[in-house]
Parts: sequence; structure tokens; C-alpha cells
Amino acid sequence: GIFMFDTSTIDDADSISAATLSLFGSLKDDTLGITPTLNIYSSAPASTADVVAGDYDSLGTTAFATGITQADYRISPYNDLALNASGKANISKTGVSKFGFTSVSDRDNSAPTWVSGSNGEVTTISADTADVTQDPKLLVNHSVPVVASAQSNFLLLGVS
Repeated sequence: GIFMFDTSTIDDADSISAATLSLFGSLKDDTLGITPTLNIYSSAPASTADVVAGDYDSLGTTAFATGITQADYRISPYNDLALNASGKANISKTGVSKFGFTSVSDRDNSAPTWVSGSNGEVTTISADTADVTQDPKLLVNHSVPVVASAQSNFLLLGVS
């Protein structure tokens, strides 16, 4: 999955202290028996307006959170993935932040053993569904940096 968020409203000077990407699950199946772990990675789709089939291979290899096992992946409510330093650094303060969600073994290039008629998958609710209460969401804690300033004391004397 590829998820994009317009984060341009975060001031460029702000510091990001924490961020959580939340995905609402809709399906999980592991008849293949591979018990996958899933994680968040960078993505680089050709467009920020639309995801197309050719974007599937645009995901990076650096994990942006602690992975979640398929067994722990929830269909309801949200699956919250706290972003690590790399994930927080991926948040654009001037445009669109792009993330991918996939199996760790896909990013490690580890093929599962093939079993006829079996599969392993998870599905998340996308922002394209009518029910916006289950849309993917990115919560970013950010703040204006504290700037030390010099203070001058003046004494105004009047002349009589």
C-alpha cells in the first residue's frame, strides 16, 4: 500500500518530536503459513495525485517503525505504527509525505515457499472509501523551536 499525506502546513522551522501512521485493517489471511511481519517504508510514486500499478516497486528498504506481525494486525480498530527517526525524517514540511506499507520479507527480498492455492495478505481501508472514519491518518507532533534571545535593560532618565 502507498499512502500520501499533505503535510505542507507544518512550518519548515518546526521540529517533529513524534509521529504515528494509523491504518484501519479490513482483511488478513495467511493460508500460506508464512506469518509475515509488516512495516512502513518510504515510497516514491510517479505522481502525488494518483497511485498506479507501476508504483508497486517504489518502496524503500529502510524500516520507518517497529514492524507489526500479521497475527497482531487488527481488522478493527486502527493499527498504530509509531515512526522512528527515519520515519519522522521522511515527513515533508513543504509538500506531500509518502509512505509505503508492505511485508518486511518483500523489502528484504526474501521469497516465501510457494504453495499452490495459498496466499498471505493484509488489506487496509484506503482514503478512497466513502466512510472517512476509517481513512489512513498521520498524526505529527511538532513544535516551534525555542530561540534564545538577548535581553537588554534600559533605564530612561528624564531631564528636568
